[in-house]
Amino acid sequence: MAKLNIYMKKRDLDDNVSVKVRKYFEYLHKEELLQNTEGASLIDSLEEGLKSEVLKNIYGKILRSKKLFKLNFDVENLAIIVKEKTVGVHEYVYKEGDLGDGVYFLLRGSLEMIKSQTNTTIQ
Repeated sequence: MAKLNIYMKKRDLDDNVSVKVRKYFEYLHKEELLQNTEGASLIDSLEEGLKSEVLKNIYGKILRSKKLFKLNFDVENLAIIVKEKTVGVHEYVYKEGDLGDGVYFLLRGSLEMIKSQTNTTIQ
């Protein structure tokens, strides 16, 4: 964080913007600790059979808890291709008009949906 503060100070970044940048990196650091990205890397290094078993166990529970997936999809095969994504404060998951490339589950936190044409915010 010290290097970041020096960088922002040398470039005379506005204080309010500096605070947003620091909060963003603090949030990411906290999320990294909560998600234990090192643990996820270790799971990725498992042999394929065991890795699949772990992924089916972790993500299968989430997918089976959603009626849409439980009734319409092979949850076991879907569970092994799930990818987690951490999204920071003020970061977009996707924007209005983008082609959808996946399904998102909110595991923790909150989000806002903004309809740009009417400038409507839905929480």
